[in-house]
Amino acid sequence: MAAHTIRPVNGLFLTFSEKDRVAEWSEYEYGTYQSVVGRAFAPALERLALLVPRNLSPNALSLAAVALVAQAWIFCALRAHSQPLLVGRAALAAAGAFWAFCAVAEANARSAKVNDSSLGVLFRSVCKLVGSALLIDLACALLLGHDPSAKWYCAEGVQTVMLMRHFSALMQGTQRRLAAIGHAELAVGAAGLAASWWLGPCAGQGQPGGRAGALGGAAPWALHCAAAQPKVLYWGVLVLSLCRLSWSRRRKEAQGRHGGTPGMLAVVLVLRCLAGAARAGPAEVAEHGSFGESLFMATAASDLLVANMAGRELHPWIVVMAIMTVLPAPAMLMPCLSAAYHGAVFIDLSYHLNIPVLQVVRNVYCDGIFDLCHIGHKNLFRRASKLGSHVKVGVIGDADANSYKRPPVMTAAEREREVRGCKGVSQIIQNAPFLVSAEFIAKHRIDVVCAGEEYFERFPDPDDDPYYRDARRLGIAVPMPRSWEMSTTDLIQRIQARGKDEKKSPT
Repeated sequence: MAAHTIRPVNGLFLTFSEKDRVAEWSEYEYGTYQSVVGRAFAPALERLALLVPRNLSPNALSLAAVALVAQAWIFCALRAHSQPLLVGRAALAAAGAFWAFCAVAEANARSAKVNDSSLGVLFRSVCKLVGSALLIDLACALLLGHDPSAKWYCAEGVQTVMLMRHFSALMQGTQRRLAAIGHAELAVGAAGLAASWWLGPCAGQGQPGGRAGALGGAAPWALHCAAAQPKVLYWGVLVLSLCRLSWSRRRKEAQGRHGGTPGMLAVVLVLRCLAGAARAGPAEVAEHGSFGESLFMATAASDLLVANMAGRELHPWIVVMAIMTVLPAPAMLMPCLSAAYHGAVFIDLSYHLNIPVLQVVRNVYCDGIFDLCHIGHKNLFRRASKLGSHVKVGVIGDADANSYKRPPVMTAAEREREVRGCKGVSQIIQNAPFLVSAEFIAKHRIDVVCAGEEYFERFPDPDDDPYYRDARRLGIAVPMPRSWEMSTTDLIQRIQARGKDEKKSPT
């Protein structure tokens, strides 16, 4: 298969340049847990991660966590009236499984060095957003299912707080989160509500045959007080959020890269308020659209995360989806729109970055100067892509390249752009060092290092190899055949040997 350059194609929700920025995004840390619960259970999570098979992707674990929560939500919606005890147990199990699966997936991604890419981080973050939104709705249903109007305001208020959290991260240009609020804390809170639901009737304080949310005396007094006026709490959150958006819009930094996002997000929140007025009244307190509305809030937060990574504004599609929540529509419309959005984003990024979403990512590294990038270099990238799923190419900088053989014809920036356009290349590492050290391998989480076979022949002892010493010691260096059909030196000699009289045109 001949190597060829990738045409700059824009996707539905990301332009070509925005997809490149997603590929280069690296503002995440693998060595820390960002939640209180995660830090408390870190030792146990690390041990559990070691039990995960190497061929099981962390993204698959995260997707399984979302599937469990969705199944629990559907089960509780169908059986809340007839089997309240079973509903409580299912909700408790779903909350615990969701947190455990997501936490183990993150720990496995750190320890096993798989799915180490911006696409993997985005996918796991979106799974947490979707699962957390469904957990919020499930917890509010257990607490306030007897009053669907109050349930809507309570769930919408909490989801608005989560949405504004990601907006703050977008304005700061990072993925930082509040240390005390995360998917782990939401899972623990949902588990607490499920335990109150389950244990209350067992203690004879509730009514097993009652409707969903009839906690009776089983719910703590503080819980009743917190849920006594969910409408007031929701309006308070809404007003504070709109003030925050208005203030952000006036800030000098908000007028730059993300100047339009606060305005569009304010429109979304106002439309959500109108949707509540239309659907949460006493005459329409049924569960119409509850599942879909939770998915919409998760989709809005997902687009904020995508906007953060791609350096763009909130997509107008989110505003269109918000309008659809106000208009009368089938209950399955919003889940379909949410699935279409996430599917388009991940398929587009997976194709652009040449990274599988649900398979284990194996990082392959090759380096060089790549001056006058030719078919020999492209054959190297093609062979490297067969050794893994994510090819990282280190381009030697101008300072080091000038001291090796001869100064390159092309600058480092030109060589990087040329290599980035080659098929099979997933990521460019600028100013790569000549020595592929153990620290460099650990920093970029490299599984395979492609080295020219001439280095194995010239330096039989790995300790004598000045370039791939550490990679050969670790046993991850793979010899690659040298392409003799063409070389940069040969191209330069051809150009120099061609006289001026051979030109057939003055231009």
